[in-house]
Amino acid sequence: MNQGKIRESIPLIWTLLQQQPDNTDNYYNLGVAYSEVGEYPKAIAMLEELLRRDPKHVHGLIALGVALTRTEKLVFGEGSLRKALLFEPNNPWALRNLGGCLLKQERFAEAIDILWKAIDASPKDLQPMIGLGQALEQVGKSDDADEIYERAIKQGGPQSMLDLAMERRTAIAQNIMRQRGGGFRPDVMMYISGALEKFSNMSAS
Repeated sequence: MNQGKIRESIPLIWTLLQQQPDNTDNYYNLGVAYSEVGEYPKAIAMLEELLRRDPKHVHGLIALGVALTRTEKLVFGEGSLRKALLFEPNNPWALRNLGGCLLKQERFAEAIDILWKAIDASPKDLQPMIGLGQALEQVGKSDDADEIYERAIKQGGPQSMLDLAMERRTAIAQNIMRQRGGGFRPDVMMYISGALEKFSNMSAS
């Protein structure tokens, strides 16, 4: 699993589970593996069995919350993630995924509060930053969203996340120009795109 060979690991974990049915790590690892390859019913079944055996297994609660959220069972996913936070209030994975779950439910104000906590818990994690920017845009705080996207770009990270931040900054800039009656200025947008590209190459220091 650590090498990213998730599907190949499933038969091995299943064998371990048969040999060690009381080892809750096997239920957790198998549940996560099933979730990562998109076999969500199996993932949910494994994680629910884990939590039946160990109701306070925080990582199990988070993994179940993620699997439920991915299958659009958002209320149940939220419940599992919130339960994890009862045991570990500052767990960055629980906060990050709860924020994403709230975004899917279009509960943007609540998502903003949770995603700020996720950033405080894990300042270098780009995913809650991007999510926070999207939530801020939805509540009409585009300037604040732009600052968050800029922070993400300066920090650096996975290119897909940086590309999304740059796209959102460009969209915000276009919208501001339209609101001000300036229309679309290709020269200005070229300048903005160039600036964003420089930001993406900056170090986090």
